[in-house]
Amino acid sequence: MCYLLFARTTLPLVQKEWRKETTEVCAAPLNESEYPVAGNFAPGIVQVISSTSGCGCYFPFVEHQRGAWRWDDDLDDETIANEQINREGLARLLQTSEEDFVELYGCWIDKVREPIQDREQVTLNDIVQSSFRFRELVLYRVSMRSTATTGE
Repeated sequence: MCYLLFARTTLPLVQKEWRKETTEVCAAPLNESEYPVAGNFAPGIVQVISSTSGCGCYFPFVEHQRGAWRWDDDLDDETIANEQINREGLARLLQTSEEDFVELYGCWIDKVREPIQDREQVTLNDIVQSSFRFRELVLYRVSMRSTATTGE
């Protein structure tokens, strides 16, 4: 089972087919089984974002289990390196949008019908920090500027 990361923009992100031999983060249209997740976003274009694993599993995330966030601080060097490559790749992809804000939402593939559990505003700079993790079922409003501005 895979973790998926979705992005909502006003114009499509640059789409590329995922290839195993690269370290690119890619955007693609939703497939039929992913359509229900679009209801968690404001109107716009919702795409699925693939990490270097081909799904969202190499993006840093924490799961919501039994009413709590399961946070694993005991990561091996390879996982830490993969997460950083994918944070930076995601930032590069989002920067191509030329938008002020992008919405991101992550969940396991079997949870695409579940509603948002929380909302959070972050900056693109926050996402590339080694301490950042996407919380499952949380809608992120990502400011493409260095600091998030509330109320926009």
